Amino acid sequence: MMTERVVRDFFARDEDEQKLFTEQTWCDACGQADLGMHTPIEYALGDSIFIEGQCNQCNSPVVTELSEDSDDWDESDDEFDDEFDEEE
Repeated sequence: MMTERVVRDFFARDEDEQKLFTEQTWCDACGQADLGMHTPIEYALGDSIFIEGQCNQCNSPVVTELSEDSDDWDESDDEFDDEFDEEE
């Protein structure tokens, strides 16, 4: 059974979180940190939450996986449980 990608509302996050996630990025194509991203889309896939956008410098895809133990995890989301396994 394939896990479906469930779109979430990135812009429902407060402005500080939005700024953090769109500025603190890693671009594999550029090989550089913190170039930023534009056109962010947030989604859940399985037990993970992702924010995906385009690199501000080269427009390549940039994907950030949010982890449960950081401040970016939405603990109020009933879809996720305490047994989240962090993968890096």
